[in-house]
Amino acid sequence: MLALLVYALVRHPVPLNAARLLAGIGAGFTFVSGGVLASGLAQRNPARASLMLGLFYAGPGLGIVLSGLTVPFVLAWSGPGSWARAWAALTICSFPLAIVLQVARGEGSADLRPRRNMLRLRSIGWLLSGYLLFGAGYIAYMTFMIAWVQNSGRDASFQALFWVMIGVAAMTSPWVYAKAQRRLFHCHAFAVLMGITALGAALPLLSDATPVLLASAALFGSAFFAVVASTTVFVRRNVSPEGWAGAIGTLTVTFGAGQMLGPVAIGFLNDALQSLSGGLWVSMFLLVPGALSGAIQSDIGIEGSRSGPVRGR
Repeated sequence: MLALLVYALVRHPVPLNAARLLAGIGAGFTFVSGGVLASGLAQRNPARASLMLGLFYAGPGLGIVLSGLTVPFVLAWSGPGSWARAWAALTICSFPLAIVLQVARGEGSADLRPRRNMLRLRSIGWLLSGYLLFGAGYIAYMTFMIAWVQNSGRDASFQALFWVMIGVAAMTSPWVYAKAQRRLFHCHAFAVLMGITALGAALPLLSDATPVLLASAALFGSAFFAVVASTTVFVRRNVSPEGWAGAIGTLTVTFGAGQMLGPVAIGFLNDALQSLSGGLWVSMFLLVPGALSGAIQSDIGIEGSRSGPVRGR
């Protein structure tokens, strides 16, 4: 929230970039700690474990909905240079959500202090590779797709509809994919969901007709946070509770590296080609091999043993 406020008040690039760094640090700690909390809750409710993990990672869908209902109209009413007002509006939207977190109370949990060497990185190398590609590929779509919609001549109302469609689809993902998350072992759920995300990213390359764009938003939105949830499902199944924080943290760093590199590289490509389509092609071609990499990753068993996964955990 502090970073959002800085965006609204400051125009100089140095503090703006510092705010971006602050937002990334805050988001990273939130991502890991929230994933561990969700895993603990899922452990106490094994029959609904996949649904509960999915609910945590579908939460950002609400943020996407709020931004979709806010930013396009602020920019339309105030002009294209009014991003400061858009950031201020998002800060206001975030405030009540932060208050809810402050008054929330959870159950006590056991001591989960991490032990060393809980997970050998080589044992999840295929998952890490796929997750890096996912971070780069999905963020390219999220970064440049709204510009694609604008360039197709759509007004602020359609831009809001498109963004809200992504957010609503993300919020439905726990119910849509919970059964697949529960039944598919190894990283097969990760691979399937990556494939659905790639299909959603590819649809605008076929046509910019309204039904196709909305189908793209629905497919992409329903799957992209479910991909993130599938990695936590994998960790919960293959790592003992004391190692959850370290394993989720390792995956989050890999994911963040992809998010950092993807928009920069694809931005250069779009500038060189003078077209947004190049970025969408690259997004799709990053997601497809990421899905294949995930399909190769097998379960490693609790604490990396070779005895196979402990099912039903």
